[in-house]
Amino acid sequence: MLKLADDLATLALSAPAASSARLRKADVIVDLVASNLGFMPSLSAASTGPFRLCGKTAQLLGSVLLGEQPPKASPNPQPSPSVQRPSPSPGVQAPTSPSPSPTPSPSPKPNPGGAESCTLERATDPACSRCVRSISISDTHLCVLLYDSSVACAGYGGYGQLGNGKTSPDRSSILVTASVLAGTPISSVGAANWYTCALVEAAEGNQVNCFGYADGGSLGSGDFPDGYSEKPVAILGLKPTPRIGQLVGSGYSRDYNPIPGSPGSLWCWGKYAALSESDAPWRVEALTGNVLDVAAGSEHVCALIETASGSGDVYCWGMNWHGELGQGITNNTYSADDPILPPVRVKGLSKVTALFAGMYTTCALTVSQRVACWGSNEVGKLGAGTEADPITLPIPMKGLCA
Repeated sequence: MLKLADDLATLALSAPAASSARLRKADVIVDLVASNLGFMPSLSAASTGPFRLCGKTAQLLGSVLLGEQPPKASPNPQPSPSVQRPSPSPGVQAPTSPSPSPTPSPSPKPNPGGAESCTLERATDPACSRCVRSISISDTHLCVLLYDSSVACAGYGGYGQLGNGKTSPDRSSILVTASVLAGTPISSVGAANWYTCALVEAAEGNQVNCFGYADGGSLGSGDFPDGYSEKPVAILGLKPTPRIGQLVGSGYSRDYNPIPGSPGSLWCWGKYAALSESDAPWRVEALTGNVLDVAAGSEHVCALIETASGSGDVYCWGMNWHGELGQGITNNTYSADDPILPPVRVKGLSKVTALFAGMYTTCALTVSQRVACWGSNEVGKLGAGTEADPITLPIPMKGLCA
């Protein structure tokens, strides 16, 4: 190996002056040892050869004997695919470069422009336009109001209540666009049992369009030979009312539609025993205070009336078979002679901020974040830690923050 190193060092003297292959004897020896490390099977082989030539010694031979130019250095030199790295001999561990410590991935930060921060101000933002703004659910179908002011519905549509202008097929398990409202921006939607109503955004006066089942005045005054309408029908008689802020569907009460005006009043239309008996919109005058919220069940309605504290008391009317009126009793409040009884205040409940109603049940959220429910408690669905049924006075849900 030393003899070869002498010969290669002498050969390097004849290399071109500008060649990077000019080597000293010490450089040649280092290159030879590195090239043949682990390649020689014995000491005698290391003395007599043959030897492998890699790296600078290989460049030297190419430059002097073959006239090849050494490769130019690149800003990020990559190992040549033609250079074979020697395999380490048994028991010899090849030197390895220390692996850099992995850089910890930064924790994901909320995207202030993402869907999680959608508001009406960002309604035209592509990230928000198809996001849900509100939901209305009936026994047969549900509808969602999107931030782009359009409506989509799913469920049973045999009377055209999905708003796609069709009664067949009569159901859809995915949301379909309410195309009958295309081009009309909507600010509130209410899904009742077999029909849907939509409040037109920023209309002069109040404009509510309904479609679907028409029996019992659910679509207002009008003649509907088929008993339904696939096309939107404008509800007459709403222009004199205060500006409507919200539509409320009423579940099983297919012929009844309560709408809270803004500010303070509640208007209804449709014919349904114990709730309403007029095709034309009428005001619930027995509610003398400012109406903050309203929730409609199957055969009862509850309204949240503002008090001096800013929160409110709850008043209900309608059927009371399951204690829906929160009076501590169950009874039939319907009478053919006096079908609509005035609202009564729910007992043992105050400082309420929001109302939610199911078929025969109502729940209220209070300023202390307590949730109290009353009405049907079949299979313990009120979450009050009891299966007593019905619950005729408000009872708190258990396991919540308050």
